[in-house]
Amino acid sequence: MLFNSAAYGAFLLAAYVVFWALRRRTLLRPLFLTVASYGFYFYGTWEAATEQEVPLGPLGWSALCLAIIFVGSSLDFYIGKALGRTESPGRRKALLLASVVYYLGVLSVFKYFNFAVDSFATVASWAGVPVSPVHLRLVLPFGISFFTFETMSYTIDVYRREIPPADRYLDYLLFVCFFPHLVAGPIVRPRTMLPQLAAMPVATDERKAHGLYLIATGLLKKIVIGDMLSINLVNRVFDNPERYSSLEVLVAVYGYAIKIYADFSGYSDVAIGSAHLFGYELPKNF
Repeated sequence: MLFNSAAYGAFLLAAYVVFWALRRRTLLRPLFLTVASYGFYFYGTWEAATEQEVPLGPLGWSALCLAIIFVGSSLDFYIGKALGRTESPGRRKALLLASVVYYLGVLSVFKYFNFAVDSFATVASWAGVPVSPVHLRLVLPFGISFFTFETMSYTIDVYRREIPPADRYLDYLLFVCFFPHLVAGPIVRPRTMLPQLAAMPVATDERKAHGLYLIATGLLKKIVIGDMLSINLVNRVFDNPERYSSLEVLVAVYGYAIKIYADFSGYSDVAIGSAHLFGYELPKNF
């Protein structure tokens, strides 16, 4: 579900209305936002899976990806609790290692398994041993790099005793899966986000207005600058560089740099603005 799609606009509006309609001094708001974020993640993964053949089918694959982020979040929460009450250096290192191995293992399988298999087959062929590589038809889960490094940051900070373990299980689940930053960042540090989640969210009219402003400017950067540069300049030159002069190719190279900036800065602005609507502050990336 892209930030510049009508589906995201409808989802954001519905989530905003329901969130603020719920009673303030209960767990209903963070519970709803967690469920909505998981729904957002499931739909986004399913949408990507429908565009290619994947194991288990689109629904099964989306459920598997959702289980990965849920199990990992649950594992890290209880590892954090154990780190907070454990003094044994050996046991603390083992707990940290369990968290790191889980997330780096998942990240490695999804991002680098096929590359590793191809590399092994190439090296084997050099040695005169023919190997037929077996590839996995994998769709990269949304935001896997972002939530991997965020959760690792949490367990490392708790291990170093730089932050206390999260008090509430629900707060930690929401920290990992909060939909505005889940897909394209910005990467959120637990020391800044968890205290916000533990408190009741407050969104003044001024903050909400600023959130809408950030969403509008983010979409402007993405659609008007990034997409227009891509369609009208970058793609045309990069697809057929032999048709253009050296100066035109150079302009397209700089245009590509501007397009990348506009895309990432625009998505970051939309994420920060969306979080503002729910009373939360995300860090600036640009």
